Amino acid sequence: MIDEKHYAPILKGKMGEYKALKELTPDVREKITPIIEIPPIPWDYINDIPAKTIDQHLSKVPENLLSSWNEDRPVFLELGYVETESMSDGTHPLTKIFNETRINRFPAIPVTGIDRVAEYQKAVIEIIERDDIGVCLRLTNRDLDDEDLEDKLGDLLSSLNVQFNQVDLVMDLESISSEQIGLQARAIRSYLMDLPNIREWRSLILSCSSFPETLGAFGRNTTSATTRVEWLIWASLAGGRSRIARLPTFSDYTIVNPEPFDMDPRFMQMGAKIKYTYEEEWLIVKGESIKRKGADQTHRLCQRLVKLPEYSGRDYSWGDEYINSCALNEAGPGNQTTWVRVGVNHHITFVVRQLASFF
Repeated sequence: MIDEKHYAPILKGKMGEYKALKELTPDVREKITPIIEIPPIPWDYINDIPAKTIDQHLSKVPENLLSSWNEDRPVFLELGYVETESMSDGTHPLTKIFNETRINRFPAIPVTGIDRVAEYQKAVIEIIERDDIGVCLRLTNRDLDDEDLEDKLGDLLSSLNVQFNQVDLVMDLESISSEQIGLQARAIRSYLMDLPNIREWRSLILSCSSFPETLGAFGRNTTSATTRVEWLIWASLAGGRSRIARLPTFSDYTIVNPEPFDMDPRFMQMGAKIKYTYEEEWLIVKGESIKRKGADQTHRLCQRLVKLPEYSGRDYSWGDEYINSCALNEAGPGNQTTWVRVGVNHHITFVVRQLASFF
């Protein structure tokens, strides 16, 4: 069970996020339980076919999990984006991954949902029976708006053969607007009031993200801010927790939008940028096109960031130390994966300490 003082970030199962996890300090790691979401198979836009087979796509997942999370506590493992795939030997991807993590004694809890395909649910049932570690159930907006939610939850738990106290329930609202924060908070409070058996779930987690899908609205060579609406909503719930039966655990998508990003690389214009979490906002420190201006401009962006009052200092996290070293031209400039690693590492550290300060 994880409580309201804990943090459950949803992380894309990519190298930047794995490395960000690996660099967390022990005091931060003990306060989080990651929800690791395996991304969709990338697309080969030139040949108009999948860029990899499912076997190739998942080949490094067990190794990445082991190298990034050497804790006795489990992670939640989500394979919803590949739920209809089959491995070359006919097994389901979820079965394949859990067979390998089980060999290495890596603790993981499968994530499922109400409308997953039969093959996926069958794999989940087999994992539950074999590992006896329960299940994570992820509800979407559509699920929460369904008048038959209580019946569907009852049917699913019956088919999975689990009780409420064996289920970590995630209310995942995915992308939310940066406007009408109060209205959104009231809607979420209504969801919580209508949730069946709210006190009985092993864990109750609320996740959403207001991070922009693109940063095109932010000008080149600027430092801008965008509001962390999900934090403000959760803080509003926490401030009025006497009005709800149970305060959920905070969850977000760190420094990315929930929608998977996959664009034809022939038309991409990658720009130098740093995403930096502070209090109720993200700072977006932008440069220009890397193709035209080069990656070395990142040193200048770091020099700009470390002079701001929002910068937490080089000793705050691994990510902050890297930013400081890059400002001094002692590290970097790095690549896109590097700056995901930096931003996610700082973000997780910041949220854990923000929660600690809140309580």
